[in-house]
Amino acid sequence: MLRHSVQMTCTERVEEPGLAGGRLQNVRDIGGRGLRPGVLYRSDAPREGDAPPDLAPWPPRTVVDLRSEEEIGPRHPLTGPDTDIVWEELAVDASLAHMLEDEDTAPDDLGVLYLQMLRTTAPALVRIVRLIATRPPPVLVHCAAGKDRTGLAIAVALSAVGVPREQVVEDYARTQANMPGVLERISTDPRMPGGPDAIERVRVERPQLLDAPAAAMEAALDELDDADGAAEWLLRNGLSDAELSALRERLLVA
Repeated sequence: MLRHSVQMTCTERVEEPGLAGGRLQNVRDIGGRGLRPGVLYRSDAPREGDAPPDLAPWPPRTVVDLRSEEEIGPRHPLTGPDTDIVWEELAVDASLAHMLEDEDTAPDDLGVLYLQMLRTTAPALVRIVRLIATRPPPVLVHCAAGKDRTGLAIAVALSAVGVPREQVVEDYARTQANMPGVLERISTDPRMPGGPDAIERVRVERPQLLDAPAAAMEAALDELDDADGAAEWLLRNGLSDAELSALRERLLVA
């Protein structure tokens, strides 16, 4: 079930065991090579007490959290007076928790998963792109690993403003090298069903789900090309011309 964007305004912090300290393992600025730096970030899920990443400015002004209700805690770790947190649940089926709990329905091929997301979560993807275009920057988009849900949302946004396919795929594939650290971090999350043993089971039985293969993102981009490109796909699914123009102005170097 998809939910519309919700402003999370929690005033009380409930501490959760096992989540303190550490460092983001899959965080980066999308800027460079024709894209403005310091306006769009992507990452795995932040935790309370994380060391600040080597990004400027930090913290982000807007955080778009794509995780499911089961994955989030009582308060987002980046909640603060200068940071707005927006929850936009995207494709529960793409969460590692779902893949661990419901192996019979989770696809074995990430390319298939991304096509399913494009075909079934278009309204949510439009809302995410709208947030990237219109909310105060820098905007951080993240899920749990920063790979599947985040990867597709960022790819749609970049493709919509004309970023070359090779650059979009390259950004997605950069996650591959970060996955060992991401998985180690996720395995200590008390909300993860099965904990480290479950992660190890996926490593052995379904390792392809833990990769970030270029071919999977190529399949998603092929789907968008068949729809006359990401920009037209977004417009047909509810993004306005003004919002598309704002996205271009936000992301592209003049």
